[in-house]
Amino acid sequence: MRELAALEDPRMREVNEQRGDDHGVNLTHLRELAKRLKTQHELALQLWATGNTVARLLATLVCKPKALSPAELDAMARDFTRNGFDLKFLYKSILLSRTYQRTSKPTGGNEADEVLFSHMAVKVMSPEQLFDSLTQATGVAQQMAARQARNPMAKGQPNGPRDQFVQFFLAGADATNATEYEAGIPQALRLMNSKQYAGNPGSVRLYAVTPRDEVRAVLERMYLATLSRRPTAAELARLSAYVQSAGTQVEGYGDVLWAILNSSEFTMIKLHSAGERPA
Repeated sequence: MRELAALEDPRMREVNEQRGDDHGVNLTHLRELAKRLKTQHELALQLWATGNTVARLLATLVCKPKALSPAELDAMARDFTRNGFDLKFLYKSILLSRTYQRTSKPTGGNEADEVLFSHMAVKVMSPEQLFDSLTQATGVAQQMAARQARNPMAKGQPNGPRDQFVQFFLAGADATNATEYEAGIPQALRLMNSKQYAGNPGSVRLYAVTPRDEVRAVLERMYLATLSRRPTAAELARLSAYVQSAGTQVEGYGDVLWAILNSSEFTMIKLHSAGERPA
């Protein structure tokens, strides 16, 4: 529990609370701790028994699912019921499981596997997922929430920014194919030229809180929030040099954020194993 307490970050708590989460731990750091601990089923049971959100998230990463007895599963189900059927916690438990966290990079011999969950399939974000991810990464979601708080009648109205975005990216189709990239040049140009996502100073302030923030720290926060990983040493060196050579740091950070949000790594759902270099 002391190690979990050491992971607490006031800035991350502020970001998480805006999303409705009650902790200040970066999930990437939590996965790194779980990798170091490896599978420890007894420890997982002890962590779960604390009732602490972060401890329970760690428990899902270090437990041995097949070792859970029917009684333990029933206890977890009762706890789920007692907490008002907290679906957000249930989703986190699934998303943080070892199976769901497998890398998307196949190994020799399992490239064609679609049955045994040996690697995560690369998927394309739906227009709804892409819009929500973009607005969260740029702070637009908070701005929209503030406008809706001032005008509650506007919430959920048709033809709002989200509906317009979704319809544009559907391009007349009823739904998208999760395993096929179907967006065309108009959709790519809209992302590239959007004033909300291209060098928006308000978006930069989410990551560069003060002018005194170290460039490395800002870039790491940006990568963790958008790509769920830290930048590689080569990326840090290249992007740090770019930010420092830009007209202003805000412009440099804005360009980096724009490049990330328009990258395939952001717009497609694929996972890297810990320590694996992104393609």
